[in-house]
Amino acid sequence: KIFQSNRFKRVKVTEKDVLVPFVSLFILNFGLLLSWTIVDPLTWDRVYTDDFNSYGRCVGHGRSHLFFLAAIGFIDLCALVLACVQAYKARGISDEYSETKYIAIAIGGWIQVVLVGLPLMFLVSENPSASFFIKSC
Repeated sequence: KIFQSNRFKRVKVTEKDVLVPFVSLFILNFGLLLSWTIVDPLTWDRVYTDDFNSYGRCVGHGRSHLFFLAAIGFIDLCALVLACVQAYKARGISDEYSETKYIAIAIGGWIQVVLVGLPLMFLVSENPSASFFIKSC
């Protein structure tokens, strides 16, 4: 609404304007996670490295967990890109009413997690201690 105003008139952003994207993202994520749990639930698997050492992990046994993981990642990455677009469009709003700087800091943090954390997760996937540390941070 704000960006389509040609005469720079005051535009009121209501709760509905904020809740619609939030609820739609929540429903998409919840629906995918629920479907994933029903179709291919993760199960606890204990791996014995030798007679005295072992570690446990949650694993999906079918191929469908890859689809669900990719779908959730795609949806959340699209939300991140849309947030970047909206922050870019709002860059000209007065600093008194704009929180673009804080949004940029938050988005920068998420981009850093995506660019550094995801490749690192795949690199340490065979090391249980490092994998647990990366996934929990």
